[in-house]
Amino acid sequence: MSRLRLILAGLRRFGGWLLAVVPTLLVLLAGAFYLLVVPRLDLLRPYVSQFLSRSLGAPVSVQGMHLGWNWGPSLELAALRVGTPSRPELTLQGVHLRLFALPLLWGDWVAQYFSVADGVVSVVQTADGWRVAGQKPGPSGRALPLDLNWAHVDVRHLTVQWRSQPQANPVPLHVQWQSSGGLRPQMQVQVRWSPQGLLRYTGAVRGIFTRPGRSSGSGKWVLESLPLSWLHPLDTHLPALTGSMSSHGYLQWRYGVPRLVSGQFVLHDAGLDARQGTQIHGRLGWNGTGSSGTLQLADVTGLAAQPLAARLGLDWRRRLQWQIEAPLLPAALLRSVPETALPASLRWIPRQQWRGSLRNLHFRSRGTGHQAAAWQLQAVLRDVAVSPHGNWFGVQGLSGDVSLRPEALQFHLASRQFTLDWPQRFAAPLRLREVSARIVAQKAGTDWSIRADPIVLQGPGHLHARVAVQGRELRL
Repeated sequence: MSRLRLILAGLRRFGGWLLAVVPTLLVLLAGAFYLLVVPRLDLLRPYVSQFLSRSLGAPVSVQGMHLGWNWGPSLELAALRVGTPSRPELTLQGVHLRLFALPLLWGDWVAQYFSVADGVVSVVQTADGWRVAGQKPGPSGRALPLDLNWAHVDVRHLTVQWRSQPQANPVPLHVQWQSSGGLRPQMQVQVRWSPQGLLRYTGAVRGIFTRPGRSSGSGKWVLESLPLSWLHPLDTHLPALTGSMSSHGYLQWRYGVPRLVSGQFVLHDAGLDARQGTQIHGRLGWNGTGSSGTLQLADVTGLAAQPLAARLGLDWRRRLQWQIEAPLLPAALLRSVPETALPASLRWIPRQQWRGSLRNLHFRSRGTGHQAAAWQLQAVLRDVAVSPHGNWFGVQGLSGDVSLRPEALQFHLASRQFTLDWPQRFAAPLRLREVSARIVAQKAGTDWSIRADPIVLQGPGHLHARVAVQGRELRL
């Protein structure tokens, strides 16, 4: 027992000695640091410039640099330019940066505070991806060697010179950005491209700077006068539209992908209607995962159908898959379908005059890369009318169930007061009181094999006929 008491007494004395010596050493080191190192931090300015140049992989020019210490190393720059003097990729003015000290030990620049009075940065979409300030984002998606996730951010004005391709004229986007910093930063970002056009987001964001692909957040957005012509260069699968779009609503995303979206939208002169000054209003909702999702449009007004509802499903993991479902679609809306959204063999559809309606419409399309898309259309036709086009005949009063694929057609025809207008076969339109048929067509090479058994015709006059078609054989 006496031996144990001696050991415990020695430990107490050693602990007391540590409590006295360690704080004293820390105070002495801190005092020496503030007296000897902090006043000489400006001597490190050449090394900071060299480090920035190596990190950004481009020439760096700085003006009015001042290094200091304020609960962490701080950097003030009157001006910073990255790139050549004739074509800089990034210029910043009035920069104030304060870093956390501890992460510097393992080479991470984690900011406490970051502010910019003014600046210009180039963003270019190239064949191998995006380039921000001349740099291609690395595996983490970060173009600049600075972690702003924890920082209080105040960017009063930043002009983003955005190019959809290297040779395109730049589109200036004026950015204002504030962030509260901390564990769950509250952020407000505003991007303006014209006096009326802007995008504003207000809400929580996490991980957007270090790993955009794993970022998360939720908040509200407001979009005003976004040119729809910008969407097609971003993704050529999207139709080339005119006009602009405005919207507002709520957004939630995880792992860099929107998971839940709800809001309202307005399309101005989008080229979906022949009339000028058309506004299309509606509600939108999105429910998605990491690779797919469903877009729902409801209460769409401003088109021939009021209101119109539709659902669009997308799967972009390995291929583009989408489907449209609509309980009632006026045939006149087929003129509003962008030609670029249709397979090449069906791009004549928007050029025709259409009447009648399509009910229980289901359209599915799936494409991979530059391969031809596989698609299928199912609908119930009610009194559809269309004028002749090329080798296609025109009809009036067409009703029935149709299932159409690129290589096959199934059609259950059941029409009253039916008119067939086929200038290549008949001198005048053929008018029938009633016609019914079950038609199956299959494409073989460049030819079509048609089977229709039976086709029942009534009219004109007292004409009654029953016809069967098998390939090139006709039985009457």
